[in-house]
Amino acid sequence: MRELEEPPPKTAQDPPHDPAADPTADRRLLDAVVCSQVLQNRAHAARLQAVHDFHARRVTERGSGAGFFALTPLQETQVEIAPLLGISERAVQFQLDTVTALLRWFPRLWQRCLTGRLDIGRAQIFLDQLPHLATDLDREDFANAVQDWFDKHDPFDPAGPDQATPGVGSLCRISRIRIQRAARYQRLKRRQRQPHETFADAFRKRHVSLRVDEESGMAAISATLAAHDGLTADHRLTMIAKERAQAPGETRTLAQLRLDSLLDLIHGRLVVPATTGDLEHHEPCDRTCRVTGDHGDHGDHDGVERVCPLHPLVLTGENGGPLGGYARPVVQVTVPITTLLGVEDHPGLLSGGIAIPADYARHLCGQPDSTWYRMLTDDVGTFLSLSTSSYQPTDPIWRTTTARDHTCVWPGCRRPAVLCECDHRIPHPEGATSEDNLQPLCRRHHRVKHAPDYTVVRNPDGSYTWTTRHGATLTTPASEQPVGTWPSTSTGTDQDRIDAEFTALTSPMEEVFARLVTTR
Repeated sequence: MRELEEPPPKTAQDPPHDPAADPTADRRLLDAVVCSQVLQNRAHAARLQAVHDFHARRVTERGSGAGFFALTPLQETQVEIAPLLGISERAVQFQLDTVTALLRWFPRLWQRCLTGRLDIGRAQIFLDQLPHLATDLDREDFANAVQDWFDKHDPFDPAGPDQATPGVGSLCRISRIRIQRAARYQRLKRRQRQPHETFADAFRKRHVSLRVDEESGMAAISATLAAHDGLTADHRLTMIAKERAQAPGETRTLAQLRLDSLLDLIHGRLVVPATTGDLEHHEPCDRTCRVTGDHGDHGDHDGVERVCPLHPLVLTGENGGPLGGYARPVVQVTVPITTLLGVEDHPGLLSGGIAIPADYARHLCGQPDSTWYRMLTDDVGTFLSLSTSSYQPTDPIWRTTTARDHTCVWPGCRRPAVLCECDHRIPHPEGATSEDNLQPLCRRHHRVKHAPDYTVVRNPDGSYTWTTRHGATLTTPASEQPVGTWPSTSTGTDQDRIDAEFTALTSPMEEVFARLVTTR
């Protein structure tokens, strides 16, 4: 077998690469990247299918009779395949269990795997949810729901032309984090095998831990805390670090400044006064306040950073001088009114589309410092459009836009929408300042949107279609909103029971209801 030869090194006489000489070369390279991933996915699924078929043949063979010392079908499968692949027998059993479960519960997802459209790792995310569900009926309902979700967000034809020849159109581009959140949200909507730990139980276990690496002399401090507190603390720590990075002569990276600021806060070398202001202005009062310290460079602002007078935050160093101000972080909770009332236990969504249990959502909404906003939706959870004649979006428009799109709308970006910039898809004044024409984009992808030959279109179903400079077409699926379900109408004794339960559930929430109907 002839050994591969390395290509000769380039010399100064080699002509420089000229993209204009072959305008299709870059497109072919990108197609090759996708094609290789599809073939890798297909080969992985084919290997698992072969393991499954080999085991099935052993099961059939076992039924026709076997000697006293014969191996079981599983044992024979393990001892035959493990040495061939150089893996453990436990790994063979795991592979067999994976494909068996996919064939039983998720046959449509398995077809995606066989064509190479979906990798086994993404399919495994749904398998990991099955043990948490109470019964096979709940598992079947969950499996049908997530497969329908895939059919909606990743339309797929097993016999399509791009399945025979792998190419750009034959790969699922839904990110792992989006799949994980969708799987968990669907699982939380169904009965659990064992009563899951309530938020109150988990909150009582909050703690800080220390781990020391004696070899390097470094240590790691971790904290287990409520998710909304973690999101808020992480955001504020980042903004403190950004303010300190503006100091003359500062050379530390943002990551180093985040850590050093945390230590300075703990040791008292840095003081950050608490945010002040009326609870009616729980989130930033205008867009200038909202994006202070994180502006884009494409005409969406006047280039001047100002501090909102409603939210004065002064960072005081050792010399007592101010280090600047920044916007108050916002944590959004989207929850069905039926969950809030206790009629059902459907999960809610935290900033960034993080699914949270019903008891946690009710806890957050019942906090005395929470601010309520009623945002109107239709019967399937779509927000009704708002508009203004000015360039800056009003608070209701900003709230609706960031609640509609949980994250930055670039495919796969996980930046929460409340931390993004509100971009006019069609530039103002040609494009209106409306919920239909605004989209949240993080700073990085805001620049991508304005780069030459990059375009984005919002589709009627709420998804986004991006076209890149090199001709790739990318889709960001529409964010799904939680929708509650009211109990069906009953008569007689059943109706009396429902009325009594409803009254018992709503009585402790009277103060919450009063706030809900009186706030903006």
